[in-house]
Amino acid sequence: AVQLFTTRPFSAIEIHVDGDNNIDRDPVGALNYIHGATGLMKWYDPIRGSEIIKATEVGTVYTVYDPEKCIEIDSLAITKLTLVKIFTPHNVINDSDVYRYCVSIRFNTNSFDFLREKLSSISWNNL
Repeated sequence: AVQLFTTRPFSAIEIHVDGDNNIDRDPVGALNYIHGATGLMKWYDPIRGSEIIKATEVGTVYTVYDPEKCIEIDSLAITKLTLVKIFTPHNVINDSDVYRYCVSIRFNTNSFDFLREKLSSISWNNL
């Protein structure tokens, strides 16, 4: 599946996972390509019971978390094609004056570790 996400200038999206709140399953990977503002992607460890399941206007299910009940565990300024974990709670902060567009290619049947191994031979610096 391919999805497009847009983040407005000078904004942050909610801490969330893509899909329902089953964050204990095998982590799924996505290749994210960013255009416009790069932004900062952050990952979190949430306190259980702080999640709410929502849906976008087109019916895509996602789960949000109360930021007061999450501990930041990692962050990365994504500036190129990047393999990311989408079932670990995360958000994006766009501190730029331009929109951030993310084309996200989803590999729902392959684990993050499987994808990382298969993609390890690619020279990511040239993408």
